[in-house]
Amino acid sequence: MAENRIETLGPEDFHGVQGIQSIDLQNNLISKVDNFTFRSIRRDLVYLDLSRNRIRSLQGCVRNLYLLTSLNLTGNMIESFEEDEFQGLDELLQLFLDGNPITSLGNEMQRLTQLQYLSIINNKIFTLKPEQFPKTLKFLYFEGNPFKCDCQLLPFLQYLNSSSVETDGPLCTPSNQTYIMPPAKCPDRCNCFCTHNKDKHFMSVDCSYAELTELPRLFNIEYSSTAKENCSWMAIHLPRDTKFSQSGPFAIEDEIKGVNFSHNKLQSLEEAHLPGGMRHFILDNNHLQKPPLSLLYSLENLSNVTLSGNPWSCDCDLLSFKEWILYKSEFVTDANETRCGSEFPELNGRVIWSLTDMDFCPVNTGSSKSLAIGLLSFFLVVAVAALVLIVHWTKVKMWLFAHGITCFHEYGIIQNKEAENLLQMNGLENQQRNRLWIDFLQIDASV
Repeated sequence: MAENRIETLGPEDFHGVQGIQSIDLQNNLISKVDNFTFRSIRRDLVYLDLSRNRIRSLQGCVRNLYLLTSLNLTGNMIESFEEDEFQGLDELLQLFLDGNPITSLGNEMQRLTQLQYLSIINNKIFTLKPEQFPKTLKFLYFEGNPFKCDCQLLPFLQYLNSSSVETDGPLCTPSNQTYIMPPAKCPDRCNCFCTHNKDKHFMSVDCSYAELTELPRLFNIEYSSTAKENCSWMAIHLPRDTKFSQSGPFAIEDEIKGVNFSHNKLQSLEEAHLPGGMRHFILDNNHLQKPPLSLLYSLENLSNVTLSGNPWSCDCDLLSFKEWILYKSEFVTDANETRCGSEFPELNGRVIWSLTDMDFCPVNTGSSKSLAIGLLSFFLVVAVAALVLIVHWTKVKMWLFAHGITCFHEYGIIQNKEAENLLQMNGLENQQRNRLWIDFLQIDASV
């Protein structure tokens, strides 16, 4: 039935037929296969070829084909399989899935307890896991997939090294590609490796116990701003122990999300520059006194931080650090051991998060006394001045009036000639001025 124009396979297409061991339906237009299409021949069928059709989903049509040894699904439109898609294929030896848009495999292959040959060439698979394949597998062909040679793929690469599974080519070879920004190399005196946290896989840089007094160049802000490498990505190599060993080691690249600087002699992190996606930041047991607050606040994805064993200077500037510890208490795994240093003896050894604001910034009693005395003196001077002004108020008014200052409403009623002459008194002789004072007093008294 190959190379026809069959579009669908219904539940009755093979009903009543006995003894069919081989069915070749390749190169048709099949887009739908009913769940019960092969049910009547499930104990007879050995070979089934559905390649080069338009099938998107098997819909359980191959389940429980107990004697099937070879299944060819090459060149269809399958993107994924249901978890129990291959249930009951207890005798299946060969499975061809080439040329489909499959993006990932689940655990459906684990049910194929006799599978020896699996071909997934030219799909869209980014990663594989060793637990996805049965232990009986002998041949695995995967060329033409866009594998990401990162930390998530590492367990599969280790599986290839430790198993006798034969593949169709080397995977993750050192690339000769010219990068715009190549990944960084592991810093001196540090170890770099892949790690995982739950379902997250990433690159870690372990610089602990390295006697460091300053940060590795890779994590220095001045270097990272001018570097010709991507300081957020790391490249490592895994020896290749397969028949393709001549292709060189497995090359693995991934984002740096873990850094361990513990048990060093770091005194400052003011010049630090770390990848924004950091999850693990280990800083315990150094010589740090001032926390790198701007750095800590910039790392929004942190899930594991250690800070203990540092002589933190518990002054007013550390208030924000205390607030950050409380805000991130779920992730600061040693918060109860993060203590003040000996700079302030009364706080030495105290747990930082437990301190009050007054502990960090006690009121200076000497300054308070000086401020109080200053304010008291000021108000005393003001009071004396007010008293003098009241006692000599008339004279003050005369003086102001004599100098042409008429801001008081009493002066508004002075309209006679004598008052007008007083506005020009600055140019009069002393004798004339004295006479005007007498006139002013008479006018003021009459008011």
